[in-house]
Amino acid sequence: MAAITDLASLKVAVLDYLDRPDLDGAFATWLPLAESHFNAILRAREMEAVTEPSAPSAAIDLPADFLEWIAVDWSGSGRVAHPTFAEANSPEARFRHRPGGDPQYFTVSAGKVRMVPAKPGAIVLTYYAALPPLTAAASSNWLLARAPDAYLYGVLAEASLFQKDPNAAQAYTGLMLGVLQALGIKADTAKVARRSGRTAELEASAQAVRRPE
Repeated sequence: MAAITDLASLKVAVLDYLDRPDLDGAFATWLPLAESHFNAILRAREMEAVTEPSAPSAAIDLPADFLEWIAVDWSGSGRVAHPTFAEANSPEARFRHRPGGDPQYFTVSAGKVRMVPAKPGAIVLTYYAALPPLTAAASSNWLLARAPDAYLYGVLAEASLFQKDPNAAQAYTGLMLGVLQALGIKADTAKVARRSGRTAELEASAQAVRRPE
C-alpha cells in the first residue's frame, strides 16, 4: 500500500483496507465524522492558537475554529491583567468582583469571551483550534502529516459502523485512540496543571473580594 500523504491517498488506503471499492461515495460521509471525533478528544500543541489583540472592548467573539480556552489576557491604560475563569452564572461573575476595576474574571458564553467586570481593553485569547478539515483544496493538515494512521483508523472505524460491524469499529477505534494518546488526548498535562492553578487562583481572588478592607 502506498504511503498516506494526502486526502486522495487516504481514500485509496481506506477502500483497500475495506476491499469495498463500491463504497467510494460513502468516504465523504466517514471523513468528517472521524474529524469530529478528533476535535472532541484531541488537545495537542499543534492545536494551540492565539487571537490578535482586540480593539478596546469588554468582550470578543469566539473564533470560528474555537474548541476550548487555554488563557485570556487583558490590557488597558498601561496595565495588564490575567483574569481567571468563572462560570457565567457564578457568584464571582455576577457580584463578587470590584466594579470599575481591571477584569478579575472572564466568562465564555453565547459565543463570546466576556470580561468581569466589563471594562474595555485589548483582549487576547489563547485557545485550542479545531483541526483543519481535509478538502480537495486543502488535502493535508498537521495531523495527517504527523499521524496518518490516526486518520486511517478513524475513518475505518466510521466505515465499520456504516457496515454494521461493531466489532471492527471497536477494534479500529482502539487503534485510533492508541495513536492519539501519544499526541495529547483531552488536554495535556500542562493544560491540566493550568486548570488546577486557575481553580486555586479563583478561590483566592474570591476570598480577597469578600475580605473586609
